[in-house]
Amino acid sequence: MLRERKFSGIRASYKNYFIPRYKVWWLIVLLIFISVAGICTSWQYRIDTAVQIINNHQQRLVDLTLSGVHTTAAEAVRHASELRDLPTIKQFLLQETDNNKNDLQSLLSNAIDAHSTFDSINILDNAGMEIIRVSAGRESALTLPSREFKDYTEDVIFSRAGKLLDNQFLVSPVIPLVGEGALVTYAIPTYRISTPLVVSGKRYGYLVYHLRHKTLFNRAKAIVLGDLPKAELDVYTQGGVWSTQLTPSEWTWAPLPSEAMRRKMFGDGAVRPSPERISEQWMQFVYLYDRTAPQNTDIAAIYRREFRDGQELISSVNAFVPVVLRVDYEGILSTIRLSARERWVELAAAVLAAIICAWGINWLWLKVSAWDSNRRREERELKDIANKDFLTDVMTRKAFLAYAASDFIPSPALPQACTILMLDLDFFKEINDSYGHLAGDSVLKQMTEAFQIGFGEYDQIARWGGDEFVLLLTNIEPSQILAVAERIRRRVIEIKHDVGGSVKVQVSVSIGAASVRGGSAMDSVSVMDAIKCADKALYQAKRDGGNRVAMISE
Repeated sequence: MLRERKFSGIRASYKNYFIPRYKVWWLIVLLIFISVAGICTSWQYRIDTAVQIINNHQQRLVDLTLSGVHTTAAEAVRHASELRDLPTIKQFLLQETDNNKNDLQSLLSNAIDAHSTFDSINILDNAGMEIIRVSAGRESALTLPSREFKDYTEDVIFSRAGKLLDNQFLVSPVIPLVGEGALVTYAIPTYRISTPLVVSGKRYGYLVYHLRHKTLFNRAKAIVLGDLPKAELDVYTQGGVWSTQLTPSEWTWAPLPSEAMRRKMFGDGAVRPSPERISEQWMQFVYLYDRTAPQNTDIAAIYRREFRDGQELISSVNAFVPVVLRVDYEGILSTIRLSARERWVELAAAVLAAIICAWGINWLWLKVSAWDSNRRREERELKDIANKDFLTDVMTRKAFLAYAASDFIPSPALPQACTILMLDLDFFKEINDSYGHLAGDSVLKQMTEAFQIGFGEYDQIARWGGDEFVLLLTNIEPSQILAVAERIRRRVIEIKHDVGGSVKVQVSVSIGAASVRGGSAMDSVSVMDAIKCADKALYQAKRDGGNRVAMISE
């Protein structure tokens, strides 16, 4: 057998233990596999859920911080909008006298002193040459020689500012020039606000604000990275990438990757990339901000806002602005408590649970199987009591009639010719009276055994009542019926029955025979008709003296 072959390599002393529990061991293996697969799936689900929670949470935080940057920029633009309309600036633009210049410098100094985010305020002419510069006196974000502050003609931001309409304000990130083309460490994130200076419809130059955003950026960094251990943040601007960690607090700047590289990293901005593991250590989250450029300008803008009678704020960075967050992968796992030790504990618990479950299922299965086996055995016993004669162990009259009425149905598999024989033992009452009922019972048992010699697959025998029996014989042609019945009669008369002591008796039998329509024409009615005919024939054989065969033709 298959099980024997599978356990052939096991010592004989263990075979008796393993082989009867063959299915149990397979069930244990299956449940362990299912449990381990379920645990691993749950790990991945918990990791994916944690990543999604972090993604959604950081998305809201990044939205909040960028909104803060725009709010600060909007406040500075509102100040610039009010400042450029003051008479002091207009008088200086119309007449660049020393008195007007001193008044303007005093005005700008007061404005810088009142706003901690203002690093400097400049006024340029239409050619991009600096006319006035008022600085806060703090360490500048752009440590450049003074001569480079005066000439903006080759400045990229100034070239874009020249395309502004009179009612527009441009907010742009400033590229550090120290170490241009290489990494700049501890640079201060700085933005510039540029707007045209117009008097009576004529453009005289540009008002330029330099904004120090280090405080705002650090606050944003604390919000975004505050609850993430070992996280890194990259903010992509028009000129480069600002990067930081929670500690140290400084920002670093590096040039932008090429357009092709940015599209490879972030796509075209239409769809935000999904979180992904970029290394063994880092899980990367990308947040993209895509805006439509304002009309009447070719400046790529991510933010546009109208205020003060149609004036517009334009925040110019890229076509789309990626904010990249890198989170330590082990830190993510620590948030859902998936250390190596805890994983082994969960696996061990799953295996133990599978084994216990398998043994429990096996115990329950054995109990249910035993109960079902007992129930079936009791049903068979009850059925045997109802359908079998307790003495001869053959069909009862009731069971035979039920068989003839329902079970013995027309079927092509059944023989085409069938016969009913009614048998009655001659002078059986004298045996009971002379030798006792136990001797009579012994005779009946031996007679039923003799009747069944040579029985076919579909042949049946029933005790009709007392010492009468009925036989249903198949595969017998009508011309053979009398010969078959005669052979049974002779077999019976030859039997010598031991009725006690040394006494042996012989018992004869009278037989009535009838033919039954077979095959597709056979039904319960034809069987019952044949029984009636056979019973009449038996009565005829008895009346003629017994120990003979009789058959009445229909």
